[in-house]
Amino acid sequence: MTIDHQRTPEVGEAFDPAAFDHFSQEYAERPEGVWAALREIAGLARSERYGGFRIISRYDEICAAARNPAVFASGQGVAIPDHQMPPLIPVGIDPPLHGQYRKVLLSDLGPPAIARKEAEYRELADQLLAQIGEGEFDFCAAFSSQFPERVALRTIGFDLSDRERMSAWFHDMTHLRGIDDEAVGAAIAAMFGRVAEVVAQRRAEPRRDDLLSTMLDGEVDGRALRDDEILMYIALLLFGGLDTTASAIAGAFHYLAQHPEDRARLLADEVALDRAVEEFVRWTSPVQALARTVTEPIELGGCPLEAGEKVLLLWGAGNRDDTVFESPDEIRLDRFPNRHLGFGMGPHRCMGSHLAKVMVKIAIERGVKVLGDFELADPARVRWATGEARGIVELPLRRR
Repeated sequence: MTIDHQRTPEVGEAFDPAAFDHFSQEYAERPEGVWAALREIAGLARSERYGGFRIISRYDEICAAARNPAVFASGQGVAIPDHQMPPLIPVGIDPPLHGQYRKVLLSDLGPPAIARKEAEYRELADQLLAQIGEGEFDFCAAFSSQFPERVALRTIGFDLSDRERMSAWFHDMTHLRGIDDEAVGAAIAAMFGRVAEVVAQRRAEPRRDDLLSTMLDGEVDGRALRDDEILMYIALLLFGGLDTTASAIAGAFHYLAQHPEDRARLLADEVALDRAVEEFVRWTSPVQALARTVTEPIELGGCPLEAGEKVLLLWGAGNRDDTVFESPDEIRLDRFPNRHLGFGMGPHRCMGSHLAKVMVKIAIERGVKVLGDFELADPARVRWATGEARGIVELPLRRR
């Protein structure tokens, strides 16, 4: 299926919100004008794409909806158009059961658990960086996609031989929905088939130090997790590990390739590096949007909403809201405080955020040191992909 996408407006230019499409390729490359135009519309803009939905684009209103899961529910899907699969766990589950699912892996993804594995993650980064030769290379293919994929698969409990096919399946599932639904369906079937094989195999084996072992022994609502629940939990973990963290890393190096003066400063100052990580997550907004379903009549931003309406929390637009962030379209590495929405907000805030930030930090630490003097090889060949997730998928760099 091919969709006729509307031209993306420049910043400050009016446009027709009824044609807003977060899967548009032109929008993927230049979203700032769309986000600014949406924030200026009184009430909540409405798109007629994918059956119609309201767009929540201002920071304060996004936060209000995200913090009110009873009215802005996740249980009827968090994607527009809807995924062709059961709800992802725990993001597609409403409270109070949501909290029980979340608790299963909270300690495994907390700072102490991640700190024990940082040396292992640095070793993975160094192995990949050592393979990059002189001259021009695609940073996404060589590092920013591979590194978080390898970390995520190892942390969850998959063999690295699954990496390439898992990456391809999740790219199709994330970026082709509403564009090539046949490819999406094939990717979903292949992915769940492989995950089911691994879960069945691992149930019969001794437990290991990984997230899958924790899920196999995990309980929710006083019972053990079923296989179908483990599958949907793993699917969510893979979405985060195989796509969104890669986008934040690629966005960081897109900036650093053009600002050599900042590279040495970040390596010399850990506080500056930590703040830069937060700013790169804000600016890239890898998970740029998630949906909710209104459960009862409510007014938000001066706009009445009826039960059953779909709304899109446009995190990316909220992260560029100039009432909250000064010069929001600029990357300011020392931005502080930085109350960004890059990991969501409210009870569904990303539970893997600490691991994601550690990966971005390690990528910058090791990447800047090993690559040395590098630059953007060809700005015209930088390629973005979009959907609920948005990020750079091709980044040509050159070592000098």
